[in-house]
Amino acid sequence: MKKAKRTKETPATTPSTGKRLK
Repeated sequence: MKKAKRTKETPATTPSTGKRLK
């Protein structure tokens, strides 16, 4: 849910990296 949205907003290879970056 939230991970998918965050992954699309941030150019991260994995949802974990995108979430950690934010």
